[in-house]
Amino acid sequence: MNHTTSATANDAPRWPTPDFSRLEQPNTARIADWAAGNSHNTGVDRYFGEQVALLLPVGDIARHNLAFATDVLHHALDHGVRQVLVLGCGMPTGPTWRHQATLAHPGIRAVHVDYDPIVTAACTIARQQHSNPASEILTADLRDPDAILASTAVRSTLDLTQPVLLLATAVLHHVPDEHHPADILARYRDALAPGSYLALSHLTPPDKPEDHLRLSAALNLYRSIEQPLTPRSRRTLSRWLSGLDTIPADHHDGPFLHCVAARIPDADVQDQ
Repeated sequence: MNHTTSATANDAPRWPTPDFSRLEQPNTARIADWAAGNSHNTGVDRYFGEQVALLLPVGDIARHNLAFATDVLHHALDHGVRQVLVLGCGMPTGPTWRHQATLAHPGIRAVHVDYDPIVTAACTIARQQHSNPASEILTADLRDPDAILASTAVRSTLDLTQPVLLLATAVLHHVPDEHHPADILARYRDALAPGSYLALSHLTPPDKPEDHLRLSAALNLYRSIEQPLTPRSRRTLSRWLSGLDTIPADHHDGPFLHCVAARIPDADVQDQ
């Protein structure tokens, strides 16, 4: 039998086709990018964001979130942590991406996780501008911590026997109660070594009754794009980090955002 080596159109490699239909609907990562004043977003994201901005101070929320992530990142680095795991990293203009110069320092290792392949593709391109051989971009769903913690990206980049900063900023409010976000966070927490840090920022119910009405209307908007938000109380979020050494973060709070960070005590303290 004669074999030919001539490639035809049908023989050409078939590369994965991006799901551009994702760009036709508003996306929470791109909406957050718009709220922070950046450009990794589309017209539909901006239009949706403008509707939300009539109800909530999205710009202030974005600034509080960035300031919180910035402070916790530098606090952890100042205390010797050299590894970062970012859940729901968002577009490459989010909090940790603003500090790529910091994370690119020798000895710093980072893994950025997001479930949206368009987001991680944008992050991969951005990483090329901030070369750091010890950083990885992982397309995965944070609701499956076992898969993420066992992934090649995490296992080859992070040493989980050493302290890690786990950043989960403005992401767990996208996990509904039926998916058990407290249990998900606990699984990550249990995998971290003593001396590690956990940082959360989360949508929270406001104190003023009139603000409750505004929040309720905003939540209805998010239900319309099938990316609902679940606000949770400050007490609930603090309970998620109970037993840890709290780091003061109240000055980053706003009427709709609660920020909480904590450190896992050293082993000898935990054993007492």
